[in-house]
Amino acid sequence: MKNKYISPPFLSTSFSESGKKAKDRFSNILNTKAKKTGAGLVAFAVMTVFAAGALVACKSEEPEPPEAETVLTGKAAELYALRGGDIGEITSALDIAGRLGPFETEINYGDGAADNMPELMLSFAEPFGERGEYDCCRIMLQYADLILTLAPELNSVAWRDGGSGVEWHSPRKADTGDGTNAAAFARRYAGAMVEIESPTVREYLEAAEPEEFREHALVLNYMGAENRPLLDAFLDDVKNRRPTSLDVVQYTVEGDPILSRIVYDGYRYYGGKDSSRDRFGDGLYLDYGEYDHLRVFNDYGAANFYLLDDTSLTHEDIMHYFMSSANLEPIKVRTLFYIEGENEYEEAIY
Repeated sequence: MKNKYISPPFLSTSFSESGKKAKDRFSNILNTKAKKTGAGLVAFAVMTVFAAGALVACKSEEPEPPEAETVLTGKAAELYALRGGDIGEITSALDIAGRLGPFETEINYGDGAADNMPELMLSFAEPFGERGEYDCCRIMLQYADLILTLAPELNSVAWRDGGSGVEWHSPRKADTGDGTNAAAFARRYAGAMVEIESPTVREYLEAAEPEEFREHALVLNYMGAENRPLLDAFLDDVKNRRPTSLDVVQYTVEGDPILSRIVYDGYRYYGGKDSSRDRFGDGLYLDYGEYDHLRVFNDYGAANFYLLDDTSLTHEDIMHYFMSSANLEPIKVRTLFYIEGENEYEEAIY
């Protein structure tokens, strides 16, 4: 009787309808000898992986393209061309200073010199004048940094006010720029120009629109003080030695705005007051100068704010000085403003 194909049960394995073929299949499964079936495919796969790895290795060994050369233009190119190369090559510093501004220059080997590296002194023929002390120093710090970057022969740069004779010194620091790298100098020059060309306190106040200005300023008028959180934030900053500033607008009895700005650089206080909008005042700009401390006195029913150097001064000393008709010895103090109300702000020295 011929064998007939019997369909396997569902989900079972169908070997064969022939017993001989089933026997051969089992013999092949139980055969432990190595089989050559698929050997070519395995070899091909191994060769493909090896070739791909070789391509990756070759690609990773390819040199990176060189950075594009920095091209300096304008004043940056002029200054960079004057950079000094060797210690003692002092002429480069003098040339660089001459390109930056109309300064009287001298080389000082005195107290400012260290390790036989001299100090470059820049003098102004005129006082700070319209720029104001704060803005002049702010700008000169940028000039000093550029000079020290390009003149490795210098230990420091200093500048002297032609009016008062007061001097400031900016020594070489660990983060002074590398004048041999054009790209680094380009970035440093760009950053310095942003600071140098930014408006001075006077320019800022004179250009301000009073209605817009009062939105981000402490407002003082006959009704009291508005926007006090700005003053609170300012006092918190100076207490923690964080550079900051405070804008203030005070209104006269006629309603004319007088704008001022107080600046703290982390060490000292500066600022100015613009009265050009006061129709019944002198209409002048007042530069505050430089002070070491901000002092708050709670007296006469108000919190009184001053800039001063001598912290031993009492509020009575200050009031006597301003109200006396006698020729008293000058004291360095600047009245800022007052806020009515006893104990509105704690007495403090910042």
